[in-house]
Amino acid sequence: MSESSPRAEKIEFLFFVRDRLSDVDGFRNLTRAEFEALQASGDLDHIGEEWSALNQMSDTDLDSQFSQELAAVESDFETLCQTADGGRLAEFAQQDAWSLEEAVAISLGHEPRSGLILFSQWHEPLNATVKAIAERDRKVRAALSVNLLKEPVRPADFVAWALERNLDLPAPLVEVLEGLSQTRSALRARIEELEHLLSEQSDENLRLKKAFKALELPSYNTILKMLAVISIEYYKFMPSKQRNEATTRIESDLSRYGVVLGSGKVLKYIRMGRDMLPEKAWKTLPFEGQG
Repeated sequence: MSESSPRAEKIEFLFFVRDRLSDVDGFRNLTRAEFEALQASGDLDHIGEEWSALNQMSDTDLDSQFSQELAAVESDFETLCQTADGGRLAEFAQQDAWSLEEAVAISLGHEPRSGLILFSQWHEPLNATVKAIAERDRKVRAALSVNLLKEPVRPADFVAWALERNLDLPAPLVEVLEGLSQTRSALRARIEELEHLLSEQSDENLRLKKAFKALELPSYNTILKMLAVISIEYYKFMPSKQRNEATTRIESDLSRYGVVLGSGKVLKYIRMGRDMLPEKAWKTLPFEGQG
């Protein structure tokens, strides 16, 4: 809006600016559409004096007040509408979700300041930037009304919706989201690959378990106990003695079959097996305790 606006537009502008309605009970933070609906219903008749007073102002006074209020509104807009740099847009892109008001601001490259959308609804004619915000807000709300968007909205979903409609978006925002999408796709592919490998490994493990079970291989402890029993029963190994001639005979017999073990290791393995046997089984042997 410029200072050459027609008188009626200046009066309307002055009536709505600087939170005039927010000072009236029940009208704080009304949108422009909500105000017009109330005006049509006659519910705003009691504030008609304000409108009448503006209409009675001379052109000179009206222009002066208009210039002052316009400068104040432009200052408010500069405070509200801050440009988001590439770093900030990258941060926004990595958020889990946006409110739709945040989506409107971020998608136009602005910081999502509270009050920015409401400001644009009231002061759309102020300049091209405000008009762009108001137009983007209308499109987003229309999409919300037909369930094309939901609130809160995932950044990737919002950007996909905007790109399908050829809406302008900040390049850094699109680049970050495309990069995140590619990373997520790569991660999903890797996860699927690992899940497949894990499934194959599980199948292989199951096959090996079944094969091992089919072999019915004795456990290590069972073999040691078998060695101890054979040594005691057939070689007359005496479990309680520190020295045993039986170990020499066992060592000799093993060597004839190509199994080379010193008598020390033979004794060690026999004693390990002996220790796993019930004591009453070998302490009552008839030769136990003989020299």
